[in-house]
Amino acid sequence: MMSLTTEKYSVTIRLDGLVLQDNLSISEGATDIVIFSYGSGSGRFSSRNNFVVGILQREGLATL
Repeated sequence: MMSLTTEKYSVTIRLDGLVLQDNLSISEGATDIVIFSYGSGSGRFSSRNNFVVGILQREGLATL
């Protein structure tokens, strides 16, 4: 398995009175992005969600 450099950014999206915060991670050479939409009872700090994010990042995808 190759090691990739990943740049991480804190992102805030403001839209119609809503404020969404998440982490944008861009793997070296990424040309595509996967955007997660979390439902009730889940979120960006979930170990299961972070496990999936890690796999996608190792495959060279950016995630938000």
